[in-house]
Amino acid sequence: MITVPLKGILPDKTALKRKLHAKRTSEEKLIDSLYEEAMFCFDPKYTGRKVSFLAPPISSLIGLSSGLEAAMDGAEEGFVVICTIGEKYTSLMEKYGLHLDRLASDTVENLAEHSARALLEQYFNEEEWTLTKRYSPGYGDLGLDAQKHIFSLFRDETLDVMLTESFYMEPEKSISYIVGVKKK
Repeated sequence: MITVPLKGILPDKTALKRKLHAKRTSEEKLIDSLYEEAMFCFDPKYTGRKVSFLAPPISSLIGLSSGLEAAMDGAEEGFVVICTIGEKYTSLMEKYGLHLDRLASDTVENLAEHSARALLEQYFNEEEWTLTKRYSPGYGDLGLDAQKHIFSLFRDETLDVMLTESFYMEPEKSISYIVGVKKK
């Protein structure tokens, strides 16, 4: 898995304070403290594969989901990605609760966006190609069981993310997704 510097994906502190409606000085100080501790607890990583949408297992997933098919319209290839911020942050849940959950969720979303852009840059000329919308199992009409198809692409790789029998990922703040690449 590729480690990503946290500074590049950590959400803006002022925006988080707004989202959490932090109006009192004590809440703002709590969020300031949270950011300091998160720097040592979040471990953002991702792994991705360039795939053809015309070949299994992705072609079969696209055929099962009209939402995924619409999102990938115009793309014949793209990426399948798994990303996580790790699990060390859970030790802070009792202290920060909802504040930490929001920061962790926003951070893993930023990591997903970062990983998609990094893969596009690695494999394609960004002046000619663009990304489609990301699409994840459990979204729209793509069932969580689609996770098994995604994880099958990484069976030869050591991942910092596990798939449970119910197709949830552990650690909790992890995202798997498919994103297409198409001409601008």
